[in-house]
Amino acid sequence: MPLTKDRCTPVILAGGASRRMGTCKALLEINGETMLARILRQLSGFERVLLSTGDPALAKGLSVECVADRYPGMGPLAGLHAAFCAVDSEALLVLPCDLPFFTEQAAEYLLNRMPEDADALVCVDSTGRIHPLCGIYRRSVLPVLEARLKAGELRAMSFLYSLNWEGLQNREILPDKLFLNVNSPEIYRQITESL
Repeated sequence: MPLTKDRCTPVILAGGASRRMGTCKALLEINGETMLARILRQLSGFERVLLSTGDPALAKGLSVECVADRYPGMGPLAGLHAAFCAVDSEALLVLPCDLPFFTEQAAEYLLNRMPEDADALVCVDSTGRIHPLCGIYRRSVLPVLEARLKAGELRAMSFLYSLNWEGLQNREILPDKLFLNVNSPEIYRQITESL
């Protein structure tokens, strides 16, 4: 049975320092729309969407609920933990704020392919690269997540490997372009010039 939207809450991770970019990535504009607003539009079919951020001003004027880290300064795993603490959903659809090409179709595909016996389902691109911050995590991961945060073990891939997880690859619904992170001014320029 596929995972339904009423049992899964999306969380957008926007807590990074954006050192390489030099400015807040969530507020970068593409075709007159911030990256945060752009990804939120693709998640409009969900009842609630969470935003993991230390800056509640990012949510101004948007239909998103901010959640603050209970483990401040500890990266995306702390954002995942904060989101689980904020909702009672069975699972979270986790996405970074700087995926300008993520689609509603991709979200639906992830929900429909989530195995009932897996803790996590994450996207894998055509090169075999695993994207641990683009996928679905069940609440069953919470004890492992808390233990890792308390121990200061913050690597997302290491966390993923400690779980019962599966990778999902589909070049049509999940093309490599979908995983393009806007990590530098050069990548941002290339994206804006290609549209």
